[in-house]
Amino acid sequence: MELFLGLSGLVGLVLKFIGPLAIAPTINLIGLSLFIEAGKKCGGHWGIASLTVCLILLFSQYLSKVNVPLIAYKDKKWKVFQYPLFKLFSALFGMCGSWLVCFLLTYFNMLPTKPDEYGYTARTDLKVDAVTSAPWFHVPYPGQWGLPTVSVSSVLGMMAGVLASTMESIGDYYACARLSGAPPPPTHAINRGIAVEGIGCILAAIWGSGNGTTSYSQNIATLGITKKERKK
Repeated sequence: MELFLGLSGLVGLVLKFIGPLAIAPTINLIGLSLFIEAGKKCGGHWGIASLTVCLILLFSQYLSKVNVPLIAYKDKKWKVFQYPLFKLFSALFGMCGSWLVCFLLTYFNMLPTKPDEYGYTARTDLKVDAVTSAPWFHVPYPGQWGLPTVSVSSVLGMMAGVLASTMESIGDYYACARLSGAPPPPTHAINRGIAVEGIGCILAAIWGSGNGTTSYSQNIATLGITKKERKK
C-alpha cells in the first residue's frame, strides 16, 4: 500500500490536507503507545532506569561542550584534534554506564537471585547463553516461517497500521530535515521516501522478517540528543 501511495503521488496530494495538527497527534500517539513497553522494562528496576536517564542527560546536556583530545593520522602525520565525544555518544555512554553498574551489582551478588523478586531483571547473567547458543551464520530465505496466510481482519489491520505509519513518516521527514538544518523536503522526495518504505516492507515480508521498514521517531529524537546529523 505504501508503494502504491508513493508511486502514484497520492501522498503529495494528501499533504495539502495533512498539516501539523494531524501529524503531531499521530506521532505522539505512536510514541505514547511505546510507553507501556518502556514502563515494563523500567519497572524491573527503577533505580537503574533512572540512572540511565540521568547519565544520558549528563552527557548530552552538561558535557556536550566538553571536547576530548584524540589522535588521528592525516596528511602523512599524526595530529591531535578535539572531538565532541560526549555529545555524539551520550546515549551509548549512558547505557554502558548503567550496564557497568548492573555488572558490578551482579558480580558482588547484590541483586536478587529469584525471578519473582524485584530487581532480578537488572542482573547481567540472565541471558548469557543467548550468544553462545545462537548460530554463527543464519541466511534468511523466503517462506522460512511457512506459507503466508491472508484474512480480512489482518488486511484491514495492516491497512490501518500502514496509514498511521505513512503519516508518521511524513512528520519524521520534516523533523529530520529541521534537526539537520536542511530545507523542508519537497513533495516528490516524500513520495519517493514512502515508495521506498513500501518496497522495504515487501522485501521484509518475502524474507519472513517480523517487522516492516519505516522511519522511526525514536531515531529522529536521537539526532536531537546526539547532534550527529548531516544535511546530505
